[in-house]
Amino acid sequence: MTFGKYTVIDELGRGGMGIVYKATDSILGRTVAVKELVFGGTTTQVEKEESIARFRREAQTAALLSHPNIVTIYDVGDDGGRHYMAMEFLVGRTLKQSLESGERLPLNQLLDIVRQCCMGLDHAHGHGVVHRDIKPDNILMAPNGTVKIMDFGIARQVGGMSSMTQTGTMLGTLAYISPEQLQNSKEVDGRADLFSFGCMIYELFTGVLPFDGGSIGGTILKIITEEPRPPQDLNPALPPLVNRVILKCLAKVASERYQRAGDILKDLEPLIGSNSDASKPRSDKSCANCGQGIEARVRFCPNCGAPQGVGGPGPSPSMPQSNQAPVAGPAWQPPSHTPQPAAAPAPATDRGPSPAPSPTPSPSPNPVQPPARTGVPGATFTPPAAFTPPAAFTPPGSAFTPPPAPVPVAGSAYTPSAPPASRAPEPVPSYDRPSPTANVPSPYHSPAPVPSSDFGRESAGGGGNSLRFLRTFGRPGSGKGEFFSARGIAVDPRGFVLVADTQNGRVQFFDRLGQWHHVIAGDATKGMKSPCGVAIDSAGKVWVIDSLDSKVRVFDMDGPLLGIFCEKGTGRGQFTTPGGLAISSHDMVVISDPENYRIQLLDTRGQVKNILGRHGTRPGEFRSPYGVATDANDRIYVIDYGRPSVQVLDKDGISRLQFGTRGADPGQFSIPRGIAVAADGRIIVADTLNHRLQMFDAQGQLLSCFGNKGSGHGQFMGPETLAVDNNELYVLDKGNNRVQVFSLDG
Repeated sequence: MTFGKYTVIDELGRGGMGIVYKATDSILGRTVAVKELVFGGTTTQVEKEESIARFRREAQTAALLSHPNIVTIYDVGDDGGRHYMAMEFLVGRTLKQSLESGERLPLNQLLDIVRQCCMGLDHAHGHGVVHRDIKPDNILMAPNGTVKIMDFGIARQVGGMSSMTQTGTMLGTLAYISPEQLQNSKEVDGRADLFSFGCMIYELFTGVLPFDGGSIGGTILKIITEEPRPPQDLNPALPPLVNRVILKCLAKVASERYQRAGDILKDLEPLIGSNSDASKPRSDKSCANCGQGIEARVRFCPNCGAPQGVGGPGPSPSMPQSNQAPVAGPAWQPPSHTPQPAAAPAPATDRGPSPAPSPTPSPSPNPVQPPARTGVPGATFTPPAAFTPPAAFTPPGSAFTPPPAPVPVAGSAYTPSAPPASRAPEPVPSYDRPSPTANVPSPYHSPAPVPSSDFGRESAGGGGNSLRFLRTFGRPGSGKGEFFSARGIAVDPRGFVLVADTQNGRVQFFDRLGQWHHVIAGDATKGMKSPCGVAIDSAGKVWVIDSLDSKVRVFDMDGPLLGIFCEKGTGRGQFTTPGGLAISSHDMVVISDPENYRIQLLDTRGQVKNILGRHGTRPGEFRSPYGVATDANDRIYVIDYGRPSVQVLDKDGISRLQFGTRGADPGQFSIPRGIAVAADGRIIVADTLNHRLQMFDAQGQLLSCFGNKGSGHGQFMGPETLAVDNNELYVLDKGNNRVQVFSLDG
């Protein structure tokens, strides 16, 4: 078989859109790799034409580049309707194959892979080419240690040729894609590649992905809203300098990342040197700190980070302080195949918990054994240990006294409601409850209203169709009143606001003004690990669903466990990964099951009364149902982020209303997750990926659209769950780890 002047010798491999052959150039006599574009039997003519254009663009884009760390393209052509590309013939295997095989790579080789990738990316970005699909599959390692970046099939030239990409389209592999690519892949620059590169080297050094939500929607939300776990938590022997570099690559905002790949090389210079070939054994001398073989010319040991030179391990006077590695540190130790979760995070005042101190491992040889590679689908998240305060406190055995009646906020529409009825609680010794009469001010309590003009886009309607900011509470951390990856919120008409904090493994209770009151947490008795949804029934019982074990637990308001229902699975009363939770005024418990495409209805004894929905796009069918809400007529409101849309069902599962399409314009959604229904029938939707809220009337007509990305009042970072009570809207602003409260009166 021939392709023009190329005679095929053997088939090297094939994928969904192409076959790669080993071939000989009959004119020049050199061995080449020929990539043929192939189509499936169901491919439409439009899809074929777009694929051909993209295939040609790959060759044209890569032809602009000439660098030892980028695969060289020789030729592109069409032989009797067969489209092909001739390129440099390379022997080796991809980084993905290496990760999946569990190959043991020494630290100096891992650093050299990073170095060569940075050099190739810096060259591409310098020529205005953005790859947009950096991942282990597209990095080839040759036997001689050379690293090549491959597959520029979805690359684009900034300011040059058309990218063949419509605004809003996502291109790239989801687990490695940057936040800005998720929203508009047409406008990205080289910094998007550096985010993907950060995901790849995170996996290279830890064996796991930094953002793994167990599903497409969950992974997208993690990329957009959650900070990654520091890689040093998973691999304590990772040099601190590498830990800092990876986290900077993974900054959510492009301006906070490295601006060029060359800047990464500058920061890593103390470990890899400016021109070192780290793939060669470093055996010119031994490090005085860890004893590993190193090259004589390096200033810092690439294995443990200890400075080298005459006079022992002292910092080099000429080295800038920001680039200096620690004087002493543990010897490099391979991460295990199944990394264990780090200890419970300590309270922190900035975003997320502070990293746990690195334990000192026993000296070990240099090679690294990456853990089993974890893909996006089906992965299981393991939260840190349950929150434990500094000192235990046993409350007195007197009758429970409700929190003080809230004081109206100046300028707000807040009206205090009746406090909870008195009850005699069981002491919960692990938590320090404040005195019911204590008045502890919250540093995040901000009652000043914000004008509605601050809410970005807002349609006509005004008055009752807009929101007015009232207050906010909560902050990042694991202490009292702090959240880390909170996912569920509920309002008790008798005086409490409940927040389910997934990663801290607990449900916290606040009064309406945001003052912390008490907590229910998972321990050996309750077993709760990762609460993702919370609701309250008419009897005041607290229902909590757990994303880790898929169980539904019911608690007394003060903490005692009353019952456990459901389990993980696909049968009746089982959930693969539970999503939203709501309880109607008639105590119908509604739980969404996104991966099984259904809604299950339970009674207050935990018995399944009905199962609604199945996979599909017709009325009454779902792709990924998540957020749920109910109204006084027992209608069920369902957010389906897989479509995305809103469906309103009656209690028999008949679809009575459906609205919404995918997009970023008013009235459209990009990964909606939260929904709430006001007493007058208005429907409020949390459009998580677009960082905004949208309000609709009872017929699904858009009333207003407000909010934008940020951390100010009325701004959001991935708003997820909503609750309405007393004409107030409580918004769980997940990415900012806080609750914002608005008046629905406008």
